[in-house]
Amino acid sequence: MDSGISPSFVTGSFKVGLLFALPFLISLTFSVLGYMKRNKFRKWSMLLNVLTLIYLLIPFGFYLSMGVIID
Repeated sequence: MDSGISPSFVTGSFKVGLLFALPFLISLTFSVLGYMKRNKFRKWSMLLNVLTLIYLLIPFGFYLSMGVIID
């Protein structure tokens, strides 16, 4: 009996984690660049932050509607 974690589970988890982390990393990069350039990218970073929140709230709403998070 093999009790190890399957490689497909690890790669699948990594892909999902990357899909959730990538928007935050992009908006963080724009925010840092905007801060260094005296708020040159302020509007773009704000727009990306709002889009990131919407992007991450949609799956959370699906999970709530399916009863995955709250039983």
